[in-house]
Amino acid sequence: MLSRNIVDKPETAERALAAIAEAGKPVSVDYVAHSTGLAWHQSRALLFRLVAEDKLSMLDTTKSWVFFLRDGAKKEGG
Repeated sequence: MLSRNIVDKPETAERALAAIAEAGKPVSVDYVAHSTGLAWHQSRALLFRLVAEDKLSMLDTTKSWVFFLRDGAKKEGG
């Protein structure tokens, strides 16, 4: 049986995008991990994938990465 990684599941991406939209400001990997119940490394992989898919934008600060919704992302979802 082939098992899909939790990071690859569409529901997981939807939960992460919803958590970021609810925050209303740029968020850290740790914020998404706590909001979605994922491990930190799973959240980081998911967020980088969403950036690569142009669903999120990322800013590398001197301390860490922060992620935020791209313009129009809220409109696409509903």
